Amino acid sequence: MHWPAFALAGVALVMSSMVVENRLISNVLRAAGYAVAWSTPEIIKQREKGWYPRREKRER
Repeated sequence: MHWPAFALAGVALVMSSMVVENRLISNVLRAAGYAVAWSTPEIIKQREKGWYPRREKRER
């Protein structure tokens, strides 16, 4: 999954939280949407940095 999918999923979750009448479910959707949307810039940074950058070995 790439960052546009995360951005759209976050927006969709927040928008759906506004439609749901149950407060508990609405709050869960809103929190999940915020977390997913918040992770979008982190995914972009990680992709630019490299998914699994090699660490230099430490000398003892």
